[in-house]
Amino acid sequence: GKLRRYFSGSAGSQFFPVGTSNVLRDVDVDFTTSPGVDQYLTVSYNEGVPQLNGADLYSGLPLVTSDGQLIQNYDNDGTWEISPTNDDYSTSINNKPYRIALHMNNLTGASDYSKVRIIKSPGSNTPSAHHINWTSITHESSVGTNSDFTVTASATGFSFFGAGGDDDTNPLPVELISFSGECINGMVDLDWQTASESNSAYFDVEYSRDGQEWDVIHSETAMGNSNTLTSYGYLHKQAIAGSNYYRLNQIDIDGEIHSYYDFVLNADCKQNNTTVFSSYPNPSIHEFNLSLENAPAGHAVLIIVDPKGSLIYENTVEVKGGSNLYSIDRLIPPGVYYIHIQFSDNNKEVIKHIIY
Repeated sequence: GKLRRYFSGSAGSQFFPVGTSNVLRDVDVDFTTSPGVDQYLTVSYNEGVPQLNGADLYSGLPLVTSDGQLIQNYDNDGTWEISPTNDDYSTSINNKPYRIALHMNNLTGASDYSKVRIIKSPGSNTPSAHHINWTSITHESSVGTNSDFTVTASATGFSFFGAGGDDDTNPLPVELISFSGECINGMVDLDWQTASESNSAYFDVEYSRDGQEWDVIHSETAMGNSNTLTSYGYLHKQAIAGSNYYRLNQIDIDGEIHSYYDFVLNADCKQNNTTVFSSYPNPSIHEFNLSLENAPAGHAVLIIVDPKGSLIYENTVEVKGGSNLYSIDRLIPPGVYYIHIQFSDNNKEVIKHIIY
């Protein structure tokens, strides 16, 4: 539970023996100057991942502390919550310098205690600024063993406190928190969000019709370095009726590739009465395929022209109900082309295709 202790009107410390029913995660707070008259702190240890508006609080990470230690994540066991007098972040005790020591015994994520640092998510009387991101404080020492150690640091202001580490088991430079897609009028609107990025150059969007064979269909420039929520999007105009599979690769500035294949997405464009005509891969190197969905059955004329209207290719194809695939294996010079398909009822579909 929560433990409240008052401080005298002079410099000094108080010990807070908080924790869980199974482990003591005690706190010592030592003020180097007077915190004021009738001031107190309320301390508790809250098990589990810190939350902000129902989502894991990761904003602000990764960060580098003043002593040069990379902090990529927090320990998932729990956080220390320390509130100033009356939960008022303008009171005198919240503005006085102090030294804090956190007892971090039996933390599941501590593989090297010497790399663990205290991180804090500052509190505020302004709701929109209250516990919204992690920051570092001035590190002083880490003493003990991996299973039982104490980290000491100095700071001002109270907040959530966590055990931050370099997260050797999850070294991805980008924290991808969501990847979603919705089929609208035969096109798939893809969106993804990152909580933080470090040395990120760009994302590759990969596409598959069957979840087995994949092609890169788009590259999106990344933020590079960021500690805030970043949103990205791409509209895939060549989706087919039925299942469309997507996944992401992230490429570092130095060229290293990180795959986020746990986020494979299936956007279902359900069958309807709308004719969908598309090419893939697009752009392509010479050979490519055409997909035709929900077109009127019968014979159709397939024509490829260049931007000047010059005829490059012409063929009559058979159209069946449902899905139709056609392979264009003719050697066509690099450039931009327009592909027309005219059906037996004289209706026509036109798409643009690029060859490089």
